[in-house]
Amino acid sequence: MSEGTVLGVHSMHHIAVYEQTIEEFEVDLVKNIETISSAANGQSIEYYRAPGFSLDFTDDDKIAILAKYGIKYDFSMFVGSHSSGA
Repeated sequence: MSEGTVLGVHSMHHIAVYEQTIEEFEVDLVKNIETISSAANGQSIEYYRAPGFSLDFTDDDKIAILAKYGIKYDFSMFVGSHSSGA
């Protein structure tokens, strides 16, 4: 990776966050972080965006899971309209 490159994760299976249990969410996140970090020679992952922007401000347990694994920045939550691309 070149200097200044930042990495983020999205999802391994592209399932909306609100459709996953906390356990499913954590397993998907960890697998995604491990896969991307391994491919990037162990570079840390600090960025996340949920499939279809499906993480919201009320998902405290899932936000805590992101923090547990070093995610500092989430790009899933914003005011306004968006679509899942489906």
